[in-house]
Order: sequence, then C-alpha cells, then structure tokens
Amino acid sequence: METYNVRPHTRHFIRLLAVLAASLSLLAAGVQTSSALDVYTTPGKHHQNGRDWLTSCEKYSSVVDRCTTQIWHKTVTYKNGTFTAKTQWTFNNLTYKTSPRAAWAPFNALVTPGEHTLNGRRWKTECDTAWTGSNGCRSQIWATVPEYRNGRYEMVNKWVFNNIVHVTPIKCPVPQSQIRTLTGQPSIVTSACTVSKSNSKWLAADYVVSNPSGKLYRETAFFFQRPTGWGLEFKSNENLTSVCAELYRQSGAPLDLAEPIKYCFKG
Repeated sequence: METYNVRPHTRHFIRLLAVLAASLSLLAAGVQTSSALDVYTTPGKHHQNGRDWLTSCEKYSSVVDRCTTQIWHKTVTYKNGTFTAKTQWTFNNLTYKTSPRAAWAPFNALVTPGEHTLNGRRWKTECDTAWTGSNGCRSQIWATVPEYRNGRYEMVNKWVFNNIVHVTPIKCPVPQSQIRTLTGQPSIVTSACTVSKSNSKWLAADYVVSNPSGKLYRETAFFFQRPTGWGLEFKSNENLTSVCAELYRQSGAPLDLAEPIKYCFKG
C-alpha cells in the first residue's frame, strides 16, 4: 500500500472566496444528507433538502477518488468597493471518497485533528466527532469572505467549511475510542497499530498530537492485555528519548515493538 501526501486543495477555494455565498451558514456547517443519496459523492445534478447540487468526481490517486460539489446559490462578488449578488453554481466543498487510513501520511492536515498552517493559510480539522461522523474528517479554512450584517454586506474573517475525507479505520485490538480515553487525548486518530509477534498480549499504537504551541509530533502508546482487558502501560511524549528509557525498564515488553520507535535503537 502506498503512502502519499494529499495536499489541501486551494484552487477551487480561492475561486470560492471571490464568489462566496452571502449566507455562509450552510457552507460552514456542512449538510447532513439522506442516507439514500450522498450529494457529495454521487456525480450529477441532485435536488436534496430543498437545494440543487452538482457533483463531479475524478481519480485523485491510485487509492482515492475526489469529488467536487457545487450548490445553486445566491453568491456575492466584491470588486472595486462594490458587492454584487447573483444566483449561480458556487463551489461548496471537496469530498475524498473512502480510502484506507494507513494510506495517508501521518501528519497530513486533512486527516490530522487540530489547527495547521500551510502555505500561509490556517486550516482546522476534526476527525471522528459528532460533526464528522465516524471514520471521517472535515476541514475548515480561515478566510476573508463577504457576509450580510446589519443591513449591508461586509468582509469578515471566519472559518469556512472546505472538505471531507472518508477513511477506513486502522484495525487494532484496542479501539480508537479506548486509546483516546486511556491516553487522555480525546481527539487523536490512530495512524498505526502494531501487535507484537512474540507476545500478542502487547501492542503499540501510533497517533499524532500537538503541544500547547500547536506543534505536531507523533506519540506511541504501549498496551498490555490482562484478564480484565487492555490497559495502557506507558507512552512517549514530545521528548522522544523518554519512551526509550521506559521501554528498557519494562521487563515484559517485547523488543519487536521497538519498530514504531526505532530511533531508540541505533546501530
């Protein structure tokens, strides 16, 4: 399985900023559509929830299809100090169809919860929440857009819905929900899970977290299965060498789990 970096797609979004709808509540929140029809991934024209949608899909990589969805909506253009409203097809969002979670690079902003800065733009991503649903992520971008306030249009800065990513989760004996609880990281997404070949009661789970300043780093948590269930034994932190010392102190931890933290073993 190949690993690739899916770059947050901005070309369509830049166009959106020029002709963004005056009413952005729909775009900012995303639309919950009927299970019978997903307007975000079904090519063609659709009438759903009282709105008209137009979706086209294309092959984005060997394992991912990407769809672009437009909505028939009143949009506002701003030029030379003048706002002009016009009803037309307007970019709504991008949707990446279901692909293996393992195929995405661990630090990719589209599948890594938290805030990110890419090419000078601010992005914010959520995964596996009430807004995104399970096995998925949604991203917003910080943008300057027209909005109707106090009887007139004005340019405002706000988070705007941009894209959806659907993924199949990493298979792991310890569910992601349990990893979140035991590690105290309520928003992480499991990016890898390694079960020891020499002792299947041990496993290592990888995920990406951010420090208070927003810097991302990979964390590895080690779990052991007892009669009462899986429990967290120890985990790394931003100081990578901390887990190396801890691993050596764990007499029962199989050394084949060193692969996720191979920086502990040089030479």
